[in-house]
Amino acid sequence: MEAWHSYNAWQGNQMDPERGRSDREAWDAIVADLSADPTLAAADSALQPPPEPPRVPASDPMIDELLSDGHFEPPEPPPLPRPADLISRFAWAGAILGPTLILLSQLFGLPWILKAAGGAAALAGFATLVMKLPDRHRHVEDGTDGAVV
Repeated sequence: MEAWHSYNAWQGNQMDPERGRSDREAWDAIVADLSADPTLAAADSALQPPPEPPRVPASDPMIDELLSDGHFEPPEPPPLPRPADLISRFAWAGAILGPTLILLSQLFGLPWILKAAGGAAALAGFATLVMKLPDRHRHVEDGTDGAVV
């Protein structure tokens, strides 16, 4: 019997001493109030005049040109620069082919020495590329913020 009483207390069926009704009845009253007829609010808004439509500014030639049906084709991008010196070429080869060698040796069960060589090539290539980065950014030297249009 004690379990049933605590279940009813958990369900919110205890009496509210101030109002003389249970929490469940109060909840039902709140839900009934929220589900009232929403057409009353629509009737109040029908008595107000409709808002004025936004004014459209006069036609601007620049906007007309942007909104026209013209098709934009971007220019061809420039070709990727090729590394000029031999060290940069070997660094890129190590950075790209090292992980590839690791993956292939893992997939085909090749000896561990190939995995180690791939790891060493990847690390050496990456470290070389990082060391060859310029020390300063170009926009710091020429005094601009770096934006290129």
